[in-house]
This record gives sequence, C-alpha cells and structure tokens, in this order.
Amino acid sequence: MFQGSNGAEYWLFFELDTRELPTGQLERLGYKAPVVVERQVGLPLAISWEEAKIMLHQMRPLAPDASSLKWLDVMETTAEAHGRLPTQMERTLQPLKF
Repeated sequence: MFQGSNGAEYWLFFELDTRELPTGQLERLGYKAPVVVERQVGLPLAISWEEAKIMLHQMRPLAPDASSLKWLDVMETTAEAHGRLPTQMERTLQPLKF
C-alpha cells in the first residue's frame, strides 16, 4: 500500500493467472497485467509492467522491515519478467480441502 500525492491510499496488485488441472491441483501460470486500486473507491486502474517497476522502486525506501523488502524483491522480479512466474515459486498448489 502507498499514498498518492492526493492523499489517497493505493494498492499495487498482481492478479495470479491460474488454471485447474485434472488432478484438482491449481497451476500457477504467471500474473495478469498489474493494476492499481484506490483503497476507498476500489476501482482498478490497469498499468504497464514498466510503470509497476517504477512504482515498486519508489516504494522500496518505505518498506518497514525485511519481510516487506522480500515481497518487494519478488514483485520487482515479476514486473521485470512481465508477469512470468519467478523461478523460486512453486508452480502447482494442492487442492483446497474443506
């Protein structure tokens, strides 16, 4: 989350692109185009991967701890790869059991 020059709070969001396999597992294919969402309004605004990289770079000094920096690193890697799944991320997920 970050604050815009207008004082509003925004989220930069990469939606996961997935498909369900015949086994019931969920396969991560990568990420859809990035969007920015204004917290109060909730309307998504599509942005380019280049714009996402710039925003992530500008957010880096605002990261409160090492865990936040780790997520920024992964998001920057994803933006640099234009949404391709980072190599360190597991491709398939087990089906949810309720």
